[in-house]
Amino acid sequence: MIAAISPADINYEETLSTLRYADRAKAIVCKAVINEDANAKLIRDLKEEIVKLRELLKNEAGIDISPDGTSTSVLPAPTTNNKHQRLKSSSSQSSEDALERLKENQKLMDSLCMSYEEKLQKTEKIMAEREAAFHELGVYSKNDGNAVGIFSPKNVRIIIKQNN
Repeated sequence: MIAAISPADINYEETLSTLRYADRAKAIVCKAVINEDANAKLIRDLKEEIVKLRELLKNEAGIDISPDGTSTSVLPAPTTNNKHQRLKSSSSQSSEDALERLKENQKLMDSLCMSYEEKLQKTEKIMAEREAAFHELGVYSKNDGNAVGIFSPKNVRIIIKQNN
């Protein structure tokens, strides 16, 4: 930022005010924020955590988990049984925890995705019921909502008294 000040004593107050503003403006920090839906962000974070947990399981315990949930053991041939036993016992607890967290995250991600689809189906069902109720009452509207019309319902009986 460039602050233009005057050396004249007549502009002393204005110069001080400009310098105070320039000092405050130096402290302003702007952070870029991505406009993102909360559910989309949560799903993205869960996917990243799932990938990290899969890598942890593969590196620590030698268990390779495919995206469909099946696991295969890819441990290298042990050089000594004692080393292998220590590695297996120390990493088994952390791998079990990581596997459990991985399954929980996948369940949560599936429930978030399914809940969105269920919400969409529920909304479509409510819209269809609403349209049917309006149709029974004799109110007609286009799908875009711009035009509305009224007609006499077909299932309303009209009684006419005929006198001779």
